[in-house]
Amino acid sequence: MMKQQRFMTKTLFTLLLMLMSMASSWAQRTVTGTVKDAKGELLPSVTILEKGTQNGVLTDFDGNFSIKIKDNATLIFSFVGFTPQEVAVGSQTTLTVKLLEDAKTLGEVVVVGYGTQRKKDLTGSVASLSERNFQKGNIASPEQLIAGKIAGVAITQGNGAPGSASRIRIR
Repeated sequence: MMKQQRFMTKTLFTLLLMLMSMASSWAQRTVTGTVKDAKGELLPSVTILEKGTQNGVLTDFDGNFSIKIKDNATLIFSFVGFTPQEVAVGSQTTLTVKLLEDAKTLGEVVVVGYGTQRKKDLTGSVASLSERNFQKGNIASPEQLIAGKIAGVAITQGNGAPGSASRIRIR
């Protein structure tokens, strides 16, 4: 009689644990969407984080994302050069988020070979090149767009064979 009672207790306890684990998985749902800038252009590699957790994803090359969240979650969208934005999801399953540029921080961050640093903390020189600096006319390769424009950058053309690569050296 005692063995039967213990078996029933263990069985009920196991059943209760299974029901509780299923209920916690039901509390999660998937939210999908896209992230754009103010002009409507899609933003790749935007960080999306569920507030108060370590649950997060990045947008793909086309600005799309999919994340499993708990009910009543708030998502935080952040991207370098843009103001972070918090969005309360509520009952929505699809989101379209527009991030606004943060002009004051856009020029302060410089990407270097070993991470990112603030421009004021750099000890070396920094040069930038915009599309306004590109030559107009017949350009056969992207390397020719930047050739001779930045000090310390040497571009050596390939050997002339189809598909041969150019060498770009930065001193």
